[in-house]
Amino acid sequence: MSATATSSWSASRSGRRVIETAYEVFGDLRIPGLALTAGAAGVLPASAVAAIAAAKQLQDLLLAGGMFGLGTGVRLRELARTGAKPLVLGPASWALIASAAYIGVRVTS
Repeated sequence: MSATATSSWSASRSGRRVIETAYEVFGDLRIPGLALTAGAAGVLPASAVAAIAAAKQLQDLLLAGGMFGLGTGVRLRELARTGAKPLVLGPASWALIASAAYIGVRVTS
C-alpha cells in the first residue's frame, strides 16, 4: 500500500475526510443559493450574480454528464443475473420518493 493511500485512509478513519466531503457536498448546494439570494437583495453586483448562475448551470451539466457516465457502466446481463429483487427495488424506491415529494408539494402549496 502506498503512503498516499495510507494517509488518505487514516484521514478518513479520523473523521476529518468525512467532514470535508460533507462540506464539499453541502457547500456546492448552499453557496450558489446564498449568492443568488444576496444578488437579489442587491448585495452582489449583477455581473457576479450572472457569473454564479453560469457556474451553477455548468455544475448541473457536469453532474448530468457524470450520471450518464455511471449509467453507461451498468452491465445489464449481470443486473439480470442478480434476480428480481434489485429490478423491483429500483422502481419501488423511485415511486416512494416521488410520492413523498408530491405529497410535500401538495401540503406546502
